[in-house]
Amino acid sequence: MLVNFPDSFTMVQIQPGAWPARSAFYNVLYTPTVWFDGTIEEVGATSPWQTMYSRYLADYNTRRAVPTDVTISLRAVQTAAQTYQVTAHLCIENGGAGKTMRIYIVQVLDYWPSTATYHRNGFKQAATTADITLAAGGCADVARSFTFDATSWANQEDIRIIAWAQEPQNSASTADPAEVYQAAVLSWPFFTDCNSNGINDPVDISAGTSTDCDDNGLLDECQDDCNANDVADACDISGGTSVDCHDDGVPDECQLQDNDCNFNAVPDDCDIECGLSADCNRNALPDECELAAGSASDCNLNDVLDVCDIAAATSADCNTNLIPDSCELDSGLGPDCNANGVLDWCDINVIVPVSLYFNLDTNPGWSIENLWRWADPTGDGTHNHDPEDCHTGTNCYGYNYTGDYQYNMSRAYYLTAGPFDCSGLVSVELRFWRWLGVDPADRVSIDVSADGVAWTNIWTNPSDVPIAETSWSYQVYDISAVADGSASVYIRWGMRPTDDAILYPGCNIDDVEILGSTTRSKDCNLNARPDECETVTLGDFNADGYVDAGDYTGFAQCMAGPDRPPTAHADTCLDTYLTAFDTDGDGDVDLRDFRDFAGAFDR
Repeated sequence: MLVNFPDSFTMVQIQPGAWPARSAFYNVLYTPTVWFDGTIEEVGATSPWQTMYSRYLADYNTRRAVPTDVTISLRAVQTAAQTYQVTAHLCIENGGAGKTMRIYIVQVLDYWPSTATYHRNGFKQAATTADITLAAGGCADVARSFTFDATSWANQEDIRIIAWAQEPQNSASTADPAEVYQAAVLSWPFFTDCNSNGINDPVDISAGTSTDCDDNGLLDECQDDCNANDVADACDISGGTSVDCHDDGVPDECQLQDNDCNFNAVPDDCDIECGLSADCNRNALPDECELAAGSASDCNLNDVLDVCDIAAATSADCNTNLIPDSCELDSGLGPDCNANGVLDWCDINVIVPVSLYFNLDTNPGWSIENLWRWADPTGDGTHNHDPEDCHTGTNCYGYNYTGDYQYNMSRAYYLTAGPFDCSGLVSVELRFWRWLGVDPADRVSIDVSADGVAWTNIWTNPSDVPIAETSWSYQVYDISAVADGSASVYIRWGMRPTDDAILYPGCNIDDVEILGSTTRSKDCNLNARPDECETVTLGDFNADGYVDAGDYTGFAQCMAGPDRPPTAHADTCLDTYLTAFDTDGDGDVDLRDFRDFAGAFDR
């Protein structure tokens, strides 16, 4: 029938394999079970093929007599070596009946498998179906991509594309195949006519009636031309007349809508990616656009967003208000009464580290007993030996640089450092580098004192294992419980009593640091101005030039007498309170001072 009716009959034959697999699939011998347009079933039989042909012919003529209002045309465009975009153009004729149709598009290969000449239109692959709904006179395209396998490509003349429009199965009245409204066949070589001028596209190209600038077999007028310059986008890009910074096949000028805030004809993301624009806050907007729109600021006019200046630490923001401190100082928005280049608020509130550092390159003159020395070590002693060099510099402190510590030391011998002024400091730590060798039966200790008399031990070597360091080790100890706020802090390292058994080289120290934290300025009267910028006078605690109710709060906080010093802020602000409220100069603030204070009220 394919031979006799090539223009009006086609078929798809499933080839599950050679006999008996094929026989099992169709559940018959010889001719398989078939459906004509999904409405007439013809069960396979062992009848002579002539008899089956007569039955098939009758079924064919029955369906040919049924009119249809659906039309299908097929076209194919090569998109890669063995890949074609197949488009089925479907319409319902004027005066026809609107309907929903399921569109099938498949590829078959004629005379495949090649084991028998009666193998016709063997099924190779199918595209996903599409359901479309058309009214009378309506049309629609369904496009699918097919990549032909090696067998098909080697037999191109046998490639067929078959498409048909069928009633969706879920709307059929029975479990049988639904009615096929129309079918179409596209045979090799595919006639492609993307510009619908009735001329095969390759002929258009060869005749010069159409161009193919990128030699891909597709007419330029049928390819994307987003900038409407009558040149395919791909050729605009390859020819250099358009830039494609995204490498997505679309000219940049076609991607500028809401994406070119600086109007330089380059997409914003490409500006950023290529380094043409900065995006320091990584919000995908060029910084210059944020500045122009007022959504970001550059108060110091360095062409960097303020938030990025701050994040990169090129501008300080000590009060964390996202405004560089320099801008607040220059504009006067943030006062700096002591002219130290730091906002007053930050002088008072921001904790900064304070370091008392001794690299021991020069002799600090600390107190030493017995064999403690400030000297250049020589690497002597047993076990791990003393260091041959200090951690930094030439000289450092150590116990007996010519060998081990002694047997049977009856008491501790100390290296004592201090006094160190830690008044106003908090979270004070002792930091230094150590090279230590000591037996667990012997003792090395570290003590701290706030007066040089009463000592608190902060470390002693363990009594169960020796310490035999062969390199300098960094040591950090919290001494805040003793040192915070103290004006006279002492630290001592001790070689303590030893036995008569095993000796080690002892203790060596270098690069000693006392590290604490404080604010740059005090604000004892809590008026948000550094104390060094104002003078507190008798009765005028808040230094506003008046003795009034505003000063009373301070008076009430510190009145502790009689004969007792003020307790409020006594560690750092005692002098301020006494200056303001100790009217009789007796070292306390009591009711006698209150009488004078109240009598001095200005308002």
